[in-house]
Amino acid sequence: MPSLVRSQFISHLLTSRSGKACDCITEVTPERAKTLVAAGYETVGRYLTNAKVKDPINKKIQAGEIDNILAAGLSIFPIYQTNGGDKEYFNADQGQKDAIAAYKAALNHGFPKGTTIYFSVDFDATGDDIKDKILPHFQAINAQMKKLRNGYYDIGVYGSRNVCIQVSDKKYATYSFVSGMSTGFSGNLGFSLPTNWAFDQIKEYKIGSGNGSIAIDKDIKSGRDNGVTKMDKEKLSLTLQLLEMAANSYEVLELGKFTSPGNWVLYQQYRYPKSDFDVQVYRKEIYTDKYDYTVAFRGSQEPMDWVVDLVQVVGNVGGLQADDAAKFVKELIETDREKISHLYITGHSLGGYLTQYVQSEIIDGNLPWIESSAVTFNAPGVSFLDVFDKVFGAKMSKKILNDKNSKYDDLLLNHQIIFDGVSLLGGDNLGKVIKYATKNLHDPLDLKYHHSLKRFVELDLE
Repeated sequence: MPSLVRSQFISHLLTSRSGKACDCITEVTPERAKTLVAAGYETVGRYLTNAKVKDPINKKIQAGEIDNILAAGLSIFPIYQTNGGDKEYFNADQGQKDAIAAYKAALNHGFPKGTTIYFSVDFDATGDDIKDKILPHFQAINAQMKKLRNGYYDIGVYGSRNVCIQVSDKKYATYSFVSGMSTGFSGNLGFSLPTNWAFDQIKEYKIGSGNGSIAIDKDIKSGRDNGVTKMDKEKLSLTLQLLEMAANSYEVLELGKFTSPGNWVLYQQYRYPKSDFDVQVYRKEIYTDKYDYTVAFRGSQEPMDWVVDLVQVVGNVGGLQADDAAKFVKELIETDREKISHLYITGHSLGGYLTQYVQSEIIDGNLPWIESSAVTFNAPGVSFLDVFDKVFGAKMSKKILNDKNSKYDDLLLNHQIIFDGVSLLGGDNLGKVIKYATKNLHDPLDLKYHHSLKRFVELDLE
């Protein structure tokens, strides 16, 4: 039997082979991690982000999941795929964007320097598709990744044998992840495995039972890439970086010199005396003349402030803080658009209310569109007290209806301590809500304790 035919026979037909690696679109819980280990798996591939399509499958790495994987003795390798199943997706401009998005997602999860990120080509690319679409796309990924902290992450390619071979021959990828179970792909017929193959995907099936049941793709592992067994824990997670900036917003700091954890430099800070509205803007350079920005809205510090700001913010008396916040972000986007790679918005307490409002305004199209996302800490809900402003009330009621259809869930996340009194105010929050018990038992009636940002630091959020 010719060696090429024999290689294809082994890769495509003998799917009962024992695989030491797998990949999946399902969260790896502690129970599922035990299932994988019991089945002989050593390494699991997980997705860095969800696809940028309407109603995407939630296949991205979830909060706490990496800890589950590593605690079970498994290693992990990251996969980046947004819309890799359509050949029209692939071009140089998109490749540049993908490199930045994958880099940021991997960095925020704590993947260490030298980790290989596998960029997906999930369709049967012909020779012309590879030449005209795929190679320019990966050339741009390669060029852009070199600019991001001098090639902090390595590049891998997922696709048919032909795709992997051609991308790797151009030195655009270090390792290949072969879509071997796509036996009908022309790019898998008549081609041997690429010499740099790290994983060969051969079978889709489900293992385990009950809470441990999980659907996976079985992958043969060559040993060239054994995944990551230790994350970079010396750096704060993105969530805790945002938490630090939310905390900083309560203070007056030195512009251009104060640096918040994560290398966020204070860029702007303003106070509007009429409405007692305070805001800070931080940014950090991602590559030449491109920055990630964070807008941090100040919340309320003392019980009396909570009463005053509740009337101003939730009631929107006189069009105060909510309008100020929206106007501020609108002007920031318009003046700095060419410099903004991604805009984060954050706030604690009633600053979190403003965060929900502004992020929803961007999503609803009432503010200029920019790639953005928002995180709040112990923020009140947005159900409107319409005794103050009927027009604003109607607007917020519409947002609450939008939220019932999960319109804001992908770009707006609210972290709340269970016994926090402020986050119980105002009813519904916009976006996704995650509630936590405090790390230590404490009097549930101690409002100041449960409202403090220190409770989130103790939880070491990812």
